Amino acid sequence: NTCYTATHPVPLDIHNWWAASPAERYWVEVTGRDDIGAALKAPQANENGAPFWSYSLVRFVQEGDVVFHYDWSRSPQALVATSHATGDHWEDSIVWAARGTYARNAGIEPHTRPGLYAGLRDFEPLGEPVSLDDIRSCTASIRSGLRELEAAQGRPLYFPFESGAKRPIRPLQGYLFKLPAFFVDLFP
Repeated sequence: NTCYTATHPVPLDIHNWWAASPAERYWVEVTGRDDIGAALKAPQANENGAPFWSYSLVRFVQEGDVVFHYDWSRSPQALVATSHATGDHWEDSIVWAARGTYARNAGIEPHTRPGLYAGLRDFEPLGEPVSLDDIRSCTASIRSGLRELEAAQGRPLYFPFESGAKRPIRPLQGYLFKLPAFFVDLFP
């Protein structure tokens, strides 16, 4: 599937590996916003004016998909809530600054730019948040599930957590990620 941004006519290829599997209907929004669950919202391009896959994934969220909200601003960091996608997508301006190392080092402040939005409904806090420590406790199962999924579907998977062997699992820098069904099954 090819995705186009309004300001950049260059196609951004997204490996839409989940399209043929109805069970793969999960996403993770990684944010510290005060209005978690209001809508998915991201800029159309990164600070260099180029499409960025983690923002472009907003266009791929379909009606009924489940969005988990990972709040990096709380202590401890955790998956804290879910919402369901309405299927509505629109473009509007957004005030945004990336939170990653590059943006911090460059001193980038929030500023207005073209944005992508996807509607959400049925926001519901999780009864028990799933902390980063909880996720790390399943490292072996996560790595195994990722290997199996990559063997079947190829890469990239757009998984929200770094899962290499050199350091503990941690969230990747980005906004929206695809969450495989096997991961959701690990945390009933």
